[in-house]
Amino acid sequence: MSLCVLVTATPHVGSSQPVNHAVTISVPTMNSFSADRQSFTLTFEDFVQGSVSNTVPVLYTIRANNIQRDRGVIQASLAQSPGQDISVEADVGAYTQEGGNAILTESAAGFAALGTSPLSLCDKQPESGSGLVIRGQLVVSYRAVAQQDLPAGGTQIELTVSLLDA
Repeated sequence: MSLCVLVTATPHVGSSQPVNHAVTISVPTMNSFSADRQSFTLTFEDFVQGSVSNTVPVLYTIRANNIQRDRGVIQASLAQSPGQDISVEADVGAYTQEGGNAILTESAAGFAALGTSPLSLCDKQPESGSGLVIRGQLVVSYRAVAQQDLPAGGTQIELTVSLLDA
């Protein structure tokens, strides 16, 4: 966003000619998205079908001033599937607004299974003005669910969570 201001100095009696200035004010586009942890472990206490792992909350901090999109502002996906025997799920918790003129709302209630295609976690809801500025914190909780009886062992997968502005 840029704002151009023209300033004119009015001469007083006995003063010199006025000086005009064209002043441009520029606000850079910011799209900052960070998390309070880079990795976490989901651990099962049991191995039978239907067992649920511990739940791990992750706190995301969002500072953005040009979010054009309304749907699917926050999306998550897995780089690879954990296999047919385990599903990884996400649930959007509280959003704490720290400023801005739009908020984030949960795309769907409750835990949703993540896959290799992006899943919408949050949508934008404008509150005033342009509705383009989001500044706040969001909690998303993750867990794993056994889809069948599980053998002992472990696996590591990559989870990608993105803030999309357009």
